[in-house]
Amino acid sequence: MRGRFVRSNGVVAGRRGKLNRQLDELGLEGEAADYAALHAPRYAILIAGLRERLRAGSPDGTLRILDVGPQAQTILIRSAFRTAIIDTVGFANPSAAPRQGERHVDFDLNLAGDVERRPVLGPYDAIVLAEVLEHLATSPRAVLDCLAGWLRPGGLLVVQTPNALALHKRLRALAGRNPLGAAGGVAAPSHSQAHFREYTLGELRELAAAVGLEASEAVLANHFRHPRATRRLYDRLTAALPAGTRQGITLYLRRPRD
Repeated sequence: MRGRFVRSNGVVAGRRGKLNRQLDELGLEGEAADYAALHAPRYAILIAGLRERLRAGSPDGTLRILDVGPQAQTILIRSAFRTAIIDTVGFANPSAAPRQGERHVDFDLNLAGDVERRPVLGPYDAIVLAEVLEHLATSPRAVLDCLAGWLRPGGLLVVQTPNALALHKRLRALAGRNPLGAAGGVAAPSHSQAHFREYTLGELRELAAAVGLEASEAVLANHFRHPRATRRLYDRLTAALPAGTRQGITLYLRRPRD
């Protein structure tokens, strides 16, 4: 997990910092440790973005945040917002179990299209949907509509997802290959194999508008930490090219105030 982070403009930002140390302290092993190491730049963008946008706190005094899909990032959010209530929804993860006063709700977002099956949650000051949307085999509009219903008026929804138009995916398509990588069982598998669908920034903005959410800002950045030489080359190329060639999208959405 040692290395550098990448800023939203694709420029190398700084050496090992507090977030890296926190990841080390989690004591993750195997696939969980590999995943956290790969996603460390994304975590940094997520935590910094939440800090900046939630500085004013909650109108009701205590911040309430919902993280979709409990994992290492849930622990990092709790560390960044120690007095906040951080609930989770999705499939339970013992390593990110709720603290006192918090709760986890088991719910498969693939069922979001069935309004009657949606749990009653919220209202939350912020909801984090990070590296989830691309794994769902249901309507993304239904998912965003479900989450919007759990936000308080003026609440923040943060969506992090791979960029369907990232440079390496464009190059794969030009070469006549699947942009998501090799099919299952084929040599050189891709971590994107479990993705049902990836999205462009334009598509996400259109989906948000369709459910009444306002897109306030978007950050395109290299979300993933690959081997050092590969990362340096990719960072240099995408820094020189339009921002739309970078690996990941972080989109900030707001529920309008009543």
